[in-house]
Amino acid sequence: MHPLSLINIIGNQSLLNESKNGLVNSEIVQEVIAKEIAIFSKGATVNVTEFMSELNYTIDDVKHDINSGDKDRAALVTILHPESVLLAAGMKKTEINELRGHISNRALADMLSVVIDDLAQQPNRDLQDKGYSKDAIGFIHQLAGQPDEVFNAIENNITRESLLMPLLQLSSELSRLRHHSLQCDLEHR
Repeated sequence: MHPLSLINIIGNQSLLNESKNGLVNSEIVQEVIAKEIAIFSKGATVNVTEFMSELNYTIDDVKHDINSGDKDRAALVTILHPESVLLAAGMKKTEINELRGHISNRALADMLSVVIDDLAQQPNRDLQDKGYSKDAIGFIHQLAGQPDEVFNAIENNITRESLLMPLLQLSSELSRLRHHSLQCDLEHR
């Protein structure tokens, strides 16, 4: 299940109690998530008619969104619907996989852009002390404030070592920051 598919759970208000003024208990949350995982697991098949009847959305709506010409919109549709619905809407498995990769790359680019912008604010000497090469530092400054360029770098499968290594270093930095953030959250509880 793609993390962004949790939008389905929130969008259909499955986690709200009957009066819609609070959340359901944790057991129901687990049931809802288990159901979503069963639907969205790779290779899972669902009854398309039954699935679509639970939504205020039709196969024609899915086709329209897929063929809208907006790649981000089409990619989002692929993570919000199980493969069997997308196949029924006329997509090929290769298209589904490509668009799901696209939306994952977009999410990664958004996260990396935040890290890059933060790193670009630091003095070059500090970055060198953290182990960043001169090429990596140049890459950081080149991409700072350029989220679309970060996305393009990821989407185009950068293979040049001088560019790939900084992305890997940034990914490592992102993991470190996420871990630090979780520790701070735990300390404040």
